Amino acid sequence: MSLTLYKTASPETSVDYPEFYELSLKTNRSFGKKEEYIVIRHGWWDEQDQNAKEDTQVLNTVGNDLFPSYTDAFQQFAHYKQQYAKNGFVHSLTKDMLTGKDVYELIEL
Repeated sequence: MSLTLYKTASPETSVDYPEFYELSLKTNRSFGKKEEYIVIRHGWWDEQDQNAKEDTQVLNTVGNDLFPSYTDAFQQFAHYKQQYAKNGFVHSLTKDMLTGKDVYELIEL
């Protein structure tokens, strides 16, 4: 599961470099063990070049055994999503796995 949160006044208007956080909830399977982990990246999106600028990993919990279950990992993922939304990152885009299209959500606080 992955989503990108943007901080912009309006998602419909073009912003040169809107700031974003990308949150990913992932599963690592190795040696018969399954581990859920969260990766968070931070940067600015360049609409003209269609790529991220100053894209930096700010959190990676892999190997830390923080989450005893997927439910626990998902709850922490949802907590991070709400925390970033409280700081103005309320425009969310996720990729629909069936259609490949971006799905927009305005995060209500």
